[in-house]
Amino acid sequence: YLRPFEIAVAKANPWTLMCGYNRLNGEFCAEHRRLLHDILKEEWGFAGIVVSDWLAVNDRPAGVEAGLHLQMPGAPTAPEVVAAVEGGRLAESRLDEVVRDLLAFMLQAAGAADGAADAARRSAATFDADEHHALARRVAGEGIVLLKNDGALLPLGENTSQIALLGTFAKNPRYQGAGSSQVVPTRVTNAHDALSALLGPEASLTYAAGYGRSDTVDENLLDEARAVAAAAAVAVVFVGLPLSHESEGADRAHIDLPPAHNALVEAVLAVQPNTVVVLTNGTAVAMPWADRAPAIVEGWLTGQAGGEAVADVL
Repeated sequence: YLRPFEIAVAKANPWTLMCGYNRLNGEFCAEHRRLLHDILKEEWGFAGIVVSDWLAVNDRPAGVEAGLHLQMPGAPTAPEVVAAVEGGRLAESRLDEVVRDLLAFMLQAAGAADGAADAARRSAATFDADEHHALARRVAGEGIVLLKNDGALLPLGENTSQIALLGTFAKNPRYQGAGSSQVVPTRVTNAHDALSALLGPEASLTYAAGYGRSDTVDENLLDEARAVAAAAAVAVVFVGLPLSHESEGADRAHIDLPPAHNALVEAVLAVQPNTVVVLTNGTAVAMPWADRAPAIVEGWLTGQAGGEAVADVL
């Protein structure tokens, strides 16, 4: 299990490593001297610092003793370290050793930032945003999964001229997760605009929101969605998990879609036999209507080019 980490330390010479939250052989990784000192520093020669994850430190003096240099945000623990040294639980020489490593890292980073090495900041770096976006679109499309396609309803094809797009996610997609996974996109595309561009002016695209930001069912929005769906040749319904339903640091109490999203699917299925459901979600969901929906596309959270990728797949 350690081998991949040893390779990374030996070949990449990283400046920092983050320890795990969990216990290994009964000891928390943030307080595990065999991992952080004996193996990492003594056996592998790691010369950088070890940082904790957020809220991962349970016993800061024990972490110092083990070789944890930097504690990320959580409860303030400096007084505990002082008390441990004064009480004889933590040797001052061990604290000094850990502090010296940390100071060496700070000086190394400061030197790089001042131009001694071009490692910390590269102000002249450039990239081709269009090329990167095109790659993101291709990768997202290859990751989308067709779960069901009864009657070969998909692909829509150039002859499908009347398409109803239903669900707020069609125009305002949720394209990434929350917490540590969030990034700043160069642009964000949506399926509505992307399909319009792909199908051209001959196609007739109609739209209804179907649901709002809350989980509550809105009958007025459902009535509008029914009318739009019934008048089209094919209905494509965009539903999934809003940000409030899945996030880092919070367990889910269930795997249901929001009631308003399930209600939209049911309403459209009642008036339009040619219905495609496109899911937007980062984790498992229940689909109580799956046996009645002719086509289901698992769209995941596909990034900034996800709208175009979904359009390509459809």
